Amino acid sequence: MKIPLGTGHYTGRSSNLNALILQNMFANLDRTGKSIVSLLGTPGLTLKGTPEADVPVRGLYPLGDYLYAACGSNFYQIDSDFTATDKGNLSTASGFVDLDDDGSYVLLSDGTYGYTYHVGTDTFALIADADFIGAASMTHQDGYAITVEPGTTTMMRSAALDPTSYTATHITSVNRGRGNLVRAISTGGNLWAFTEFNAEVYHNTGAALFPFERYEAFLQHGLLGRGAFTEADNTRFWLNQYRWLVRDEVYKPVKLNIDGIDYQFESYDTVSDAIVFSFEMEGHVFIVVTFPTADETRVYDVSTQQWFKWSSYRSSAEGYGRHRANCYAYFNGEHIVGDFENGKLYQLDMDVYTDNSEVIQRRFTLPEIYDKKSRNCQVHHRLEIEFEAGVGLATGQGEDPQAMLDWSDNGGHTFQNERWTDIGKIGEYSRKAVWDMLGMSEGRTYRCTISDPVKVVVMGAYGEVETLRHKCL
Repeated sequence: MKIPLGTGHYTGRSSNLNALILQNMFANLDRTGKSIVSLLGTPGLTLKGTPEADVPVRGLYPLGDYLYAACGSNFYQIDSDFTATDKGNLSTASGFVDLDDDGSYVLLSDGTYGYTYHVGTDTFALIADADFIGAASMTHQDGYAITVEPGTTTMMRSAALDPTSYTATHITSVNRGRGNLVRAISTGGNLWAFTEFNAEVYHNTGAALFPFERYEAFLQHGLLGRGAFTEADNTRFWLNQYRWLVRDEVYKPVKLNIDGIDYQFESYDTVSDAIVFSFEMEGHVFIVVTFPTADETRVYDVSTQQWFKWSSYRSSAEGYGRHRANCYAYFNGEHIVGDFENGKLYQLDMDVYTDNSEVIQRRFTLPEIYDKKSRNCQVHHRLEIEFEAGVGLATGQGEDPQAMLDWSDNGGHTFQNERWTDIGKIGEYSRKAVWDMLGMSEGRTYRCTISDPVKVVVMGAYGEVETLRHKCL
């Protein structure tokens, strides 16, 4: 019989209900190919540069011929060869940094202070205007820098075409809903103001003091944290106060979480530091959601509407935790991410099978196999997982790539009986990954793990399972 592939990572409150795991792999749909549903390995990481060692890369922003990076307490300009030049100092050393530009200036906010970098004069500065209210966030809209005063409902705009100059009366208060402002963001040609519990949309009416006034849209979906927003697929995605990832559809947010994801997100103690970014690769639009304190990364694939777990190896003591990517920018024709702890910049690449030489453990489970009529005992004679075979490397780890199968007969609570098989040395394109004589069970969940640095494509699974007329002893 053909066994369907699990297309997401959805283990929730009870693994007896759903024990699906999809780690460092994602579902791919192709209605024109051999397999409508397949599983592909996530991209690996190639080191591009290290602007500053042993600090978090807090934000990335491409502008013109350069990539700009907030690394620890420093601000860097990075050229196409990934040579980094220190341009100035921030007053903080950790936490999310949001960046924007007006064509002449790069604007930065670290959650408290605002900064500008003038590209033409090569000048980086803390915004020191006496009327400046601070910067929980900064953005740019229609020639004005927009800043949010930390811990309030107040927004302020700069002088026209000058994000370094401010006037005390050029403010507005966002008080239609409740809660303090978390972030103001220029998106879709409008100014969005997110509080802890609501979102309002502003557009430019040309008013004298603060030219942006409320639009009709009022959304009862706030922003979980300053870094919990991204734009992709011509719209907006963010984490709201209920820890839902939502997608805006003409001012009507649509919930993208499902039950297992809700359970996972609600189990985290600290979520205000959540980071959301997005990227497009090979036709898939990925929304990356990381909870730094919880040390977890989940990814929503807009193209398939499925979730998977993205993780990186840390150490023998820590094992696997959140993915190393802390922020993202498309620069120089490459997908660039910044590391959350060591100051490194990497390229995301589907043809790279390690995280900067560290092993990527790819793992998936198959949906539980059981007799749906009577839950009678079943004999598992044979299991075949159809990999793209012959992907072994010429030398070293991966020369003889292996897949490890283990299984659970108790609803995914524990797994046992590790069994290894080949998935094909280089050129062995007809190799089959087969396991025989797998015992008996009234309910069986198979789990497969691949740790070799090779291309991983799973096209299907097939089982020879005999149902008996009695329960297992």
